[in-house]
Amino acid sequence: MRSGLCSDLKFSSEARVENHRRIAEVARLAIEQGMNVVVSTMAPQHSQRDMVSQVLGKRLVWIYIHAPLDVCIARDPKGLYQKAKAGNVQNLLDFPFEVPRPNERENYIDTVAQNVEGCYNTILELAEAQLADFAI
Repeated sequence: MRSGLCSDLKFSSEARVENHRRIAEVARLAIEQGMNVVVSTMAPQHSQRDMVSQVLGKRLVWIYIHAPLDVCIARDPKGLYQKAKAGNVQNLLDFPFEVPRPNERENYIDTVAQNVEGCYNTILELAEAQLADFAI
């Protein structure tokens, strides 16, 4: 999404809200066509998560992926944190993190305590359970 539909956006608070709005709208369109959609984003602020909730409503299932900043920096597959440290990406490291509300962390995955395979399996189990709940 960041390299296509949202390539014009930076990492300011306002741009992050717009990024999430666009992603949610694409997900909504896919859902309306009968597709099941899994989206993974960094949404550190309530305003970003609120935008997604407004667009997707009751079909939204939150999974809170706990990954502390130091862990994200160590993993950094796209090199964004290194670019931010070098001053090439603004507002990536200095955003305020607002702890998810209880409804936004009902499905909790701890990436420090679980390895990648364990996290994947947990997400798959959650998705399968939710799909069963939404079955027509």
